[in-house]
Amino acid sequence: MQMETMPPAAPSEQKLPPSPDRIEQILSFVKFFLGTFVIGLLGVLTKNGIEEHALNIKEQENVGEFVRYALDKSAANRKLFAQYFATVSTDEQTRERWNKYLTIAQLEIADYEALVKEKETALTALNVEILRSRQELAGSKAQLDDLEKEISTEANENEELLKKLGELTSQVHDNRVSLEKNVSTATQLQAEKESAERELMVIPLGDFASAAIPGQGGAAPTVSKAQTPTFRRRPTEASLFISAFSCVSMYASEHAGGYYPPLNRKTGVFMIDPAQTIPLYADAQLVENLADRFYYLGYVIQTPEQGLEFLSHYESLLSQNFSFESDLNVPVGKGNMSGDTLFRLSDEVLTKLVADPTSIEEVVSMRATIPILFPKPHVGRNALFMDGHVGFLVGWDAFLTELARIEQIYAVGQATS
Repeated sequence: MQMETMPPAAPSEQKLPPSPDRIEQILSFVKFFLGTFVIGLLGVLTKNGIEEHALNIKEQENVGEFVRYALDKSAANRKLFAQYFATVSTDEQTRERWNKYLTIAQLEIADYEALVKEKETALTALNVEILRSRQELAGSKAQLDDLEKEISTEANENEELLKKLGELTSQVHDNRVSLEKNVSTATQLQAEKESAERELMVIPLGDFASAAIPGQGGAAPTVSKAQTPTFRRRPTEASLFISAFSCVSMYASEHAGGYYPPLNRKTGVFMIDPAQTIPLYADAQLVENLADRFYYLGYVIQTPEQGLEFLSHYESLLSQNFSFESDLNVPVGKGNMSGDTLFRLSDEVLTKLVADPTSIEEVVSMRATIPILFPKPHVGRNALFMDGHVGFLVGWDAFLTELARIEQIYAVGQATS
């Protein structure tokens, strides 16, 4: 049996390899395409890099114009400045550097906050020491007055009493020196505290926050000296309270009975009598600053109702040329302790307002309930109390409003007269 053989394929059906010319044409096209693509890509990348570099340079130039803010004395200002550029800078490395500077500013602010707290603690301790010194001084003076009276009534000199009198006189002097030293130290601590607080204050810096960032449109503004704001420093509420407390304390320590300065007899002026306090216990500027922000009556006002009762007699007292250097008689139930008297402010009057006059704890507690400086409506509701602490008045609006009304009536009358 013979096997059939397949006939050979025709020449036209065989697959021929590409010719060398065809291969060369394909390679040429590929080279052209790749070259064009690579050159275009390099051009785009180069252009973007140049533009980004130019933006970074422009941003650094704008930052340079406001570098003084980065070196500002206020830590709060430096923090805001660093926070601003750490947020809006276009370059990542620049943002990282601003974030590091922001961390430094935040650490400085934390240090200043700790300093403020330290000064407040020291002030509180000194106020307690001042209160103790005043109590000792008042007690020593009372004993001294009693001994002087006892000696004056004795027919013969008593050497033992004279010796004790000398010791008490020396003790009064030492207590007074200690009190004045503590008041001076408290004033210095308050100044240091205010200096630290100023580092935490945000002072207006002009228009740096509106400076244009490259790539976001607009141009960076320039700040001239004429545009730099100026500020007039006003005494702080805390410094006025300390100065006022020092004034009335020194006045009380040098007047029999520990009486506080009397009320100004000028109509419509609810403030310390300058004739009684300037220049020994205060200067004219202090009294003026106190009158601008506070009221002072010189009487024991424990409730708003007692304050309104005092004001109801005010015009009548002025017409009688009342000196405001004695207690004020009022209807029964309208005075202190529901009695018929509004007492003048004094250290000794505290013993009349407590159940046990010999109890120092009761006297100290009573001292903390009697305000001596009342706030005017435009400054808030903080009041200075007899023990030197500052407290917030609640429920005194009617009394404070009446004070302001009477003051305004006399102010208008004086302006039109």
